[in-house]
Amino acid sequence: MAEEEGRIAEIGSALRELAQALDGLEAKTLAPGALSADKRKALVVALHDALSAEPTLLRFLGVVAEADRFDHVGLICNCYRSLEDEAAGRVRASICCASVLDEQDLEAIRDKFGRIAGLEIVPVLSIDEDLIGGVTVELEGRVYDGSVRTRLARLAASMAGES
Repeated sequence: MAEEEGRIAEIGSALRELAQALDGLEAKTLAPGALSADKRKALVVALHDALSAEPTLLRFLGVVAEADRFDHVGLICNCYRSLEDEAAGRVRASICCASVLDEQDLEAIRDKFGRIAGLEIVPVLSIDEDLIGGVTVELEGRVYDGSVRTRLARLAASMAGES
């Protein structure tokens, strides 16, 4: 429906806001069977009012309430984000580095992995000082490990006669 309306990004943003609001609630509160049908409907109204949700999102909330699946909204949001990225010709890459990357290094990583994927790369950065240096990149289920930690481990294995 978002695609038909030409509002993929706007609805994605609203869905992420909704997922974040629900994430703030205790998990058992949203578990299937925890809320009566009337309370689920009231929650839809409250979320709609609090988030100024648009009609498409309101219909989505109605379906979620009817199925008693408020606990799945975060997963649905992640799936939607993947579809949103696909529609926009981009992919997310988890980039883990030992320290903060400067803009030039980040751009080089985006360019290199953009050529590999054939898509625009949206970096999701994290820091792991145990890497010592270098980076690891997880892209479309594959891990590219260029960390100093891994290079040292390979060197140690090679020196020990292991392959």
